[in-house]
Amino acid sequence: MGARSSLPCALPRGKLRAVRFLRDEDAVVRETPGGRGRLWLVGRNLLVTEVAGRSDAEMARVYTRHADRVLERAGNLVVFHHWLAVTAWEPAGRDELRGWAAKKPRNAIDAHFLVGSKVLAMAIEVAGLMLRREMLAYADERAFEVDLRDAIVKAR
Repeated sequence: MGARSSLPCALPRGKLRAVRFLRDEDAVVRETPGGRGRLWLVGRNLLVTEVAGRSDAEMARVYTRHADRVLERAGNLVVFHHWLAVTAWEPAGRDELRGWAAKKPRNAIDAHFLVGSKVLAMAIEVAGLMLRREMLAYADERAFEVDLRDAIVKAR
């Protein structure tokens, strides 16, 4: 990640309608043999991520490095993760994210996740309880998009 890519998004155009407000050329892109991640910084403290396929520890590290910079600069972070097209997470990637989040102050991060199932959404919210922070998980793409659009408008 870090390099910009001119490759088309791994998700069909229009799959995440709110991302149309975000320019492809502004995304930080991480490509792996089985997956692709994109990350946008909007305004001072909003990060938007989109992952398709398999995610790995390096994808997680790219996100945490950007998130740390936002936290240092702004003091808080709002993040929307569009993970509807994630097919697998390497355990090291999950561990990377979990360990990073556990070290952050409780009220510093407002995290939203769009995932492919209600069971996974529930697992994310349970993880939030274990970390003693609110993590809002969506299985409904429309609700996620409404909240993301509102966050983009507020951040700009």
